[in-house]
Amino acid sequence: MARIVGVRSAAKEPVLPRPGLAVRPSRAGRWRAFVLIVVHALIALHVAHWLATGSTLSPLEPSESMEFARDGLLNAGAIFFALAILSTLVFGRWFCGWACHVVALQDGARWLLLKAGWKPRELDLGPLALVPWLACVYMFLAPAAVRLLQQGGLAPRETHLATTDFWRTFPDWPVALLTFAVCGGLAVIVLGSKGFCSSGCPYGGVFGVVDQLAPWRIRVDSSCNGCGHCTAVCTSNVQVHAEVRDHGAVVDPGCMKCMDCVSSCPNGALRVGFGLPALFAKAAAATQGARRAAGRMDLPRQALRLGFALAAMALFHYYDGSLSAYANRAHWGVVALIGASAWLVALVFRSRAQKRRDCSLADEALLAAFFLAAMYAFRGLHDWFPFLLSLGWSSIVACLGLAAVRAAKSGEYALQAVVLRRAGRWTRAGAMYGAACALLAGGTGLAAHEQWSLARSRENFRAGVEAGGRADWSGARARFEESLRHDPGYGKAQARLAFLQALDAAHAGDTDTALAGFEASLAADPAFAEARENLAGMLCATGRLEEGLGLFEESLRLSGPDPRTHALAARAALALGRADAARAHIDAGLRLAPLDAELRALLAELPAPR
Repeated sequence: MARIVGVRSAAKEPVLPRPGLAVRPSRAGRWRAFVLIVVHALIALHVAHWLATGSTLSPLEPSESMEFARDGLLNAGAIFFALAILSTLVFGRWFCGWACHVVALQDGARWLLLKAGWKPRELDLGPLALVPWLACVYMFLAPAAVRLLQQGGLAPRETHLATTDFWRTFPDWPVALLTFAVCGGLAVIVLGSKGFCSSGCPYGGVFGVVDQLAPWRIRVDSSCNGCGHCTAVCTSNVQVHAEVRDHGAVVDPGCMKCMDCVSSCPNGALRVGFGLPALFAKAAAATQGARRAAGRMDLPRQALRLGFALAAMALFHYYDGSLSAYANRAHWGVVALIGASAWLVALVFRSRAQKRRDCSLADEALLAAFFLAAMYAFRGLHDWFPFLLSLGWSSIVACLGLAAVRAAKSGEYALQAVVLRRAGRWTRAGAMYGAACALLAGGTGLAAHEQWSLARSRENFRAGVEAGGRADWSGARARFEESLRHDPGYGKAQARLAFLQALDAAHAGDTDTALAGFEASLAADPAFAEARENLAGMLCATGRLEEGLGLFEESLRLSGPDPRTHALAARAALALGRADAARAHIDAGLRLAPLDAELRALLAELPAPR
């Protein structure tokens, strides 16, 4: 018989209802589908309002909370996320089941698979079960802790409840669609129902922890006869019948309060109510004994998971400049402390639910290694793999890789509903799977090499900028050339190299070449302020004052107020005979630098007001 990768049941008896008993359909499912449709309609209305008016409420998306965690910018998304967490503290993890658009996609994918005769089964994710919590710590808690230490508090610095650039923090449409396809569809096919929630969602990471403290839970009374209807209809992989038997309530943090189990119970034995939180729930004596026995054998597994938490947190920060206060080689100790703390919290708040393990210690090590390799290879690659997509994709790659290794070692093996090996021989589907995994391994290797090249390119670029700051122009040029050797399309390095060549031409008196070089530099990196201002200066020097003044003023809009730029703009305005514009720039510059000699000299050149 083919062995399925995954957790089937924590109980000794079958998960499905007793033979001869039809599963009672859930009435809550339709209500939840209706609510999720309304949620999507409200999202569409929000976007439509922005498109129609040009301004709207900032996105009600939990990821927007990163701006508050890092920079103290309070927006509607941060308030929304905070309210969702506070409600979870009381009512449990309801938000995921009733308000998350990605959960809606996963439920839709599961429904389609069931219609096709494929019942997605939950996998034992081993160390990957830590990923949602680690991602949450990386995205929200770590930067907030750094800001707390640096500023002595978490008070909002600014309030941004409205926006004119609604899509600024979201990926482009092709990337967004790819994210939905992977996290809302492929994750269910490979990892099982709610696969992305279990292996990659950072919001679910915090909801799962906070849920353990919630007193409002699904509970049972004495009329329960253990029929198993509740577990059969659960779409969140919760062994409801076993948990209510052993704990008197559902304690699995994966429970999303969909209410399917309550609605389908033929005896009306399940209800929702207040009582002891899951973290403090006491199990039946037999379950306590099994847990103590498992705990004694758990030390190597927890040591591996601690190592995975440290490695994952370090990898999350490896290419990230948003936490530059400590995310560099001189401060990896702080990153390690964050990873260890995240692991410790996950250990304390781990689920009280009894899950059957399908992964050996060696399997867990392989899952961890495959996940880290995929995360290194794909995260942020050419802007096609944002962080959330990388989390889901890396978990999928890890489980596919483990399945390939297991299939190669086993005579009988199946992944989900696909039989890969039978009687010691590869099936046709298994052969196709093996070829696909070989291609995936090769693609991951190529992506990893590309990431290495991109990293070397960025390191050389930073070194070139530092050399330029020391006026070491030959050293800067060499570094920028080396950066482009690793990544020929890197616009910032192209811009700096063209800028240095334009400076050489300007010093040699070759005005046309200098102008062309500054224009090429600005085209390669439109945010390069020095290229814009030097181009503006060259235009003014060649008599194209109108264009030069326009670029100086554009630089002030894009890069912010600067006394030197105001002085250059004032000089161009004076040459054009625009005394009022010149005076405005001089006054703005003097407010920034009251003692600036150049601005005061320009003030003396202004014609007397009539």
